[in-house]
Amino acid sequence: MVVLVGCSVTKLEKFATEKDYNKTTPRTYRDTGLSQKVGDELLTPDSIIMGGSQSLGGYTGQFQRMMIGNEDEIKLIEPVAVGGTEGLLYIVDAGARTVYKYDLAMNDIVPVKDIAVHFKGNMGHIYVAKDRSFYIVDSVGKQVLHFSEQGILLTTFQDYANLSRPIDVLVDEENGDVLVADGSFSHIVVFNALGKAV
Repeated sequence: MVVLVGCSVTKLEKFATEKDYNKTTPRTYRDTGLSQKVGDELLTPDSIIMGGSQSLGGYTGQFQRMMIGNEDEIKLIEPVAVGGTEGLLYIVDAGARTVYKYDLAMNDIVPVKDIAVHFKGNMGHIYVAKDRSFYIVDSVGKQVLHFSEQGILLTTFQDYANLSRPIDVLVDEENGDVLVADGSFSHIVVFNALGKAV
């Protein structure tokens, strides 16, 4: 069991607050694909984030407490991606079918509610925009879903002719284009902000 405190949280904070985490490849955009860089060394199955808080009321909350621990800790089942902006991290846990919103300044971690119903498969890679909305890949559903910070579905990016197995997503925040990498066709599909492939 790994506890995400000390060095690990420092690395997460560094990722969430620095403009260019990957020093070897200069970029003009903020890359939130932490899972491809250092996520494997930071977040592993059975990792626990201590000192946060979560809302676990009612019968569902009792079940979750048995599965993931006490209210002041989050036990990750199958973390697959992390994305962040300005001291805020989103942790995608495919095993729990949950996205956790982790405010580093407040040391508060809460699940983003009711987004799992929009996915046909497991949640995948994530991109977090400057406005704190986030995009998550659904490879089985052949789509990328855009959510508000509160977990409200804003846009679905889907194109059955050109997008067979999305594996990653990036947003050009200057013009609003959403770039989705496809693992089957080995190309990138560019969508406008309204969800239309261009």
